[in-house]
Amino acid sequence: MRYDVGARSVAQGLRTQASLLRAMANRRPATSSRAILGKTQRIAYASSKAGVVGLTRSLSLEIAPYGVTINSVAPGPVETELFTNGHPIGSEKRSAVIRSIPLQRVGTPEDISHAVAFFLSPDSGFITGQTLFVCGGVSISGSGGL
Repeated sequence: MRYDVGARSVAQGLRTQASLLRAMANRRPATSSRAILGKTQRIAYASSKAGVVGLTRSLSLEIAPYGVTINSVAPGPVETELFTNGHPIGSEKRSAVIRSIPLQRVGTPEDISHAVAFFLSPDSGFITGQTLFVCGGVSISGSGGL
């Protein structure tokens, strides 16, 4: 993933919507992954996602006076078509990833959507500038999800 696709697209989207966000006084999540985990051959991807985390933190400070919160969700390995194509069911590659996850399973799209739904709910009204790692513990295990 190129940096301009990963971080710049999020920044431009939020920038163009800044006045609307201020007017709505609502919560907005961004998405991020691999923001703090290193992995070979992922320099551009990791850099762009780290940029999303920085953007989330800085923008949250700028728009907090308007009652708007900005947070990000950093998913770990998630059971998607893309993941399954790269990690076929029953493959050693997939098994190795699952073994590297402290909760010993791949996340589901619902795991991620629940986190986003929380950030969009009034229950998260006093949370801003944060990144929630929905990763089964990968971000604290040191394994990086392989």
